[in-house]
Amino acid sequence: MPEPGRYVCPHSQEGQRVLAATQRMPNSSQALPQASRIDPQFKLVFITAAADTMLFVGICISLHLYTDGQPPPALAKLIDGLLDMAKIGFGAAVGLLGGKALQE
Repeated sequence: MPEPGRYVCPHSQEGQRVLAATQRMPNSSQALPQASRIDPQFKLVFITAAADTMLFVGICISLHLYTDGQPPPALAKLIDGLLDMAKIGFGAAVGLLGGKALQE
């Protein structure tokens, strides 16, 4: 067997020996860790929360730039509300990632 971290070309003689040795090992496919699949529902909710957060931040920035930093009171309340929505979306995305990490 080659030393760990060393690449062995599968077409070389040493590579053929290593391949033959790993194929003879019992349960060699189970020894490798399986890549965990991301649930499609989790992916949908996470991408939606992240996209909405970016959308609300973009709208807040564009409205702030459009009014030169001095929005009228009604627009200031709208900007504050959109910023709150961005904060909620960020919290949701972080919560989803934290929950997924604890689940595994």
